[in-house]
Amino acid sequence: MTDDTDLDPENPPRSVPDYLLQGWQAATDSVAEMLDVPVALVMRIIGERIEVFVGSNTPTNPYRTGDSEHLPQSGLYCEAVVLTREELQVADARENPRWRDNPDMKHGLLSYLGFPIVLPNGRVFGTVCVLDRRRRHYSGSQRRLLANVGKLIEGQLSMVPRDWGAHPHGISPGASGVLEMRDIERAQQLRRSTELLQAVMDGATDAIFLKDTSGTFLIFNKAAATFIGRPATDVIGRKTEDVFPGATSRDIREHELAVIRTGVPTTVEEIIMANGQIRTFLTTRSAQRDENGRITGLIGIARNITAMKQAEQARQLAEAELKRSYEALSHAAEALRTARDEAERAERAKGDFLAAMSHEIRTPMNTVIGMTRLALSTELTPRQRNYLEKIDSAAGSLLNIINDVLDFSKIEAGGLTLEETDFHLDTVLDSVTNVTAMRAEEKGLEMIYAVADDVPRNLRGDPLRLGQVLINLLSNAVKFTHSGEVLVTVSNTARSADHVTLQFSVKDTGIGIEPGQIDGLFQAFTQLGPHISRKYGGTGLGLAISRQLVELMGGRIWAEGQPGLGSTFHFTVDVALPRESHGATTSAMPPQLEPRRVLIADDNALSREILADILRSFGMRPTAVGSGTAALEEFKAAAQAGLDYELVLMDWHMPDLDGIETVSRLRADREVTRMPSVLMVTAFGREEILQSAEQLGLAGVLIKPVTRSMMFNTLSKIFSDGPLPEGDTRRAAASTVGRGLRIPEGAARLANRTVLVVDDNALNQEVVTDLLLAVQVKVDRASGGLEALRKINERHYDAVLMDVHMPGMDGLSAARQIRAQPRFAQLPIIALTAQVLEEEREATVAAGMNAHLTKPIDEASLYRTLMSVLGESAAPYSLTRLGDDVPRLQTLLGGFLRDTAEAPAKLHSLVAAGELHQAAALVHFIRGAAVYMEATALCEVAGRFEIAARETDTPTARATLADFIALLAPLREFLAGRLQQLT
Repeated sequence: MTDDTDLDPENPPRSVPDYLLQGWQAATDSVAEMLDVPVALVMRIIGERIEVFVGSNTPTNPYRTGDSEHLPQSGLYCEAVVLTREELQVADARENPRWRDNPDMKHGLLSYLGFPIVLPNGRVFGTVCVLDRRRRHYSGSQRRLLANVGKLIEGQLSMVPRDWGAHPHGISPGASGVLEMRDIERAQQLRRSTELLQAVMDGATDAIFLKDTSGTFLIFNKAAATFIGRPATDVIGRKTEDVFPGATSRDIREHELAVIRTGVPTTVEEIIMANGQIRTFLTTRSAQRDENGRITGLIGIARNITAMKQAEQARQLAEAELKRSYEALSHAAEALRTARDEAERAERAKGDFLAAMSHEIRTPMNTVIGMTRLALSTELTPRQRNYLEKIDSAAGSLLNIINDVLDFSKIEAGGLTLEETDFHLDTVLDSVTNVTAMRAEEKGLEMIYAVADDVPRNLRGDPLRLGQVLINLLSNAVKFTHSGEVLVTVSNTARSADHVTLQFSVKDTGIGIEPGQIDGLFQAFTQLGPHISRKYGGTGLGLAISRQLVELMGGRIWAEGQPGLGSTFHFTVDVALPRESHGATTSAMPPQLEPRRVLIADDNALSREILADILRSFGMRPTAVGSGTAALEEFKAAAQAGLDYELVLMDWHMPDLDGIETVSRLRADREVTRMPSVLMVTAFGREEILQSAEQLGLAGVLIKPVTRSMMFNTLSKIFSDGPLPEGDTRRAAASTVGRGLRIPEGAARLANRTVLVVDDNALNQEVVTDLLLAVQVKVDRASGGLEALRKINERHYDAVLMDVHMPGMDGLSAARQIRAQPRFAQLPIIALTAQVLEEEREATVAAGMNAHLTKPIDEASLYRTLMSVLGESAAPYSLTRLGDDVPRLQTLLGGFLRDTAEAPAKLHSLVAAGELHQAAALVHFIRGAAVYMEATALCEVAGRFEIAARETDTPTARATLADFIALLAPLREFLAGRLQQLT
């Protein structure tokens, strides 16, 4: 612990020469640059406060010189360093209750690294530290850099005199100048004043003496006697040469004679040897005169300045050493800046290489993926679809590797930013399934999703990066698991009015992890060992990227496991709730899913439980059994009791009877008079399963992992309009809609628009052209910038899709020339590029382009971008989650319009009668259907009305009801228009 005197209010601050402060300023600036932190500080203790003494000149440093906090118990990181006199490193203050509320957190400074600065006398001068707004673990070399700066400051302080700065010129009052001689009134006779002077002089601390013109001592005070080690009585009456050795006496006598001859006072430094010691005195001599003005002697005052001279010499040596240290520090800072510049050049070179690699790979991949998806949108046999989907999946895997390398490069350079957009959690999970399920199927693994009921489905954030983390973790789980299952759970750990913290966990039954290997898993290029890399492959970047992405999303990631017992990876993310709706979950029973009896047959207990929970959230009544034999027995028993099942969810892969065999026996049983709808649930979307489902006339196939929205869409289709169209059993399941073209709501408005596609690659031209033709866009093509300029001047186009990198005139040059013509100032130009660097985006904006699409072209992004630049905004509501089956949509929309026709009048009547709970039930019913039409504003107001009704808050309920009815009207108008289009 520190000495109490470190916090002594009487302890004055230690002053420091200006040139040292300049050196420390340069040091803090260099440390901030090299460690890439916004704040580097030198702190010092002043009495009972700790203040900022020197701070880095970084633009985001919130502290200024002189900012201070009271000690003790300030809560600052630096106070802990002062008290313990030890290094302190805090990676993330949010993870430690001790630091969670410290004053630095108000500036968002989460991480800290600091060292004490200790003076030679044992006092703590202060600290040297760095702070960051990111979660940081500093390496050994980074810690040594900061520690060495602290040691250098300690060494420099040890050579600064304690009383430096007490005088304007840096010399303490006790050692500066010479005390002027007291005015002594002229005495008429020297002899008569001697006794009086002796009494006065004996009380002085300086040597005072009186001599006649011959050099004989007449007065010699006690201080003088002490200095030379001889009693005054032994000196008085003696001449100079009798008291001091030859050389000394000659020098003294010369100084005395100069005063006697001229009468002018002198002050000189004299080195005198006496009493076995050599001392330095600063001696002032003045002439003594009689009443006639004649010089009769002289009086002298000598001050011992030996200590001051020694201190001055030490100070000069210290200054010289400090200047050498400063020059060394300046050279070191320059070397650091040079090293940084070289590192930045190397980073730019790496970025240029990665950009070139990205362009060379993404250009042909645009053709592979684009043509595959176009083929998937055509009529195909199950075998053809299977082949094409595998091609699409393999291309996606290759694209993921490229993205991993580029993402890692961008994150390391601090160039990756997160998107903020509204999204649906189940959509993210479905996209994760599309990437990972095929590999799980090949290995015979079962993937299961378990999303807690209180988890909001409508969120706002970066769905692409969230999905990227999940894909990395699930891909690893599948890679290292040979049998069993992979379970993904999502829970709500904290929630506020506009944010929610979600925790995702990915648990597998694979090879597990040695506890000692966990800490290194999230480092770049790190795997469990060379044998793992050889056997399982991989770049070693996935988990490192996942950690950095999770931290960018305000969360953390960790793992646990045992060898042979599987592993679990957890991570949290802080996600916003949509602006229009606070993401309230709803467990409302959809109108078409009235309480129905459902039989679940699955040998996996966890899978049974999750399927049952989803069905219960719809108001259905599930019964679960663990085998095909048990399912047959349960079905017969229920039929005999008059409690027929209306739906069966049958797992395909069960140990005694598989799902196909179980359904065949059920249909062959003559005692079964009422056959329910059957959905085959399987983790293996193999062709033989799909063919068997078609042959048995099953209602559809659900591919695990099953999400709530997937189940809802499938059951809505089954119970809304009877049997599905023949041959479409696979499309009955939301998760198994083929990877054809994904066309967003409202894309039909692009029909008959004319677009010019400019690309030097004929295959890329063809891909983009066919994607546009799929939504009835008229397309013209050009192979270079010059041809594009010619065509634009010859005919009208609604928009231009311009490849950036082309031989001859590239896309940027062409865009600038187009914008140079005033008549094309409003022509939308969309950049197409195979590079994903931020610099590329900035260059397209600078050239006057309106938007940016990265190859391989995602068709949904293409359509949405065109709608945006052409002013064709998407519809205010979306029916995407209700599917695209026309008869089913007619039934659903017509039913909603009928059910809500009298709702406004009925709600007004119920509220007026004080029947708030009945009114809330009706509002809840409407919201349960509206949430699947993505009427977010209506659902948010409905939630507020239900809360007011539950709390019997009639004034709020009345006000909220008016908003609800006002929002219901345009939704009904939109649905009526769509229904008319469908008929």
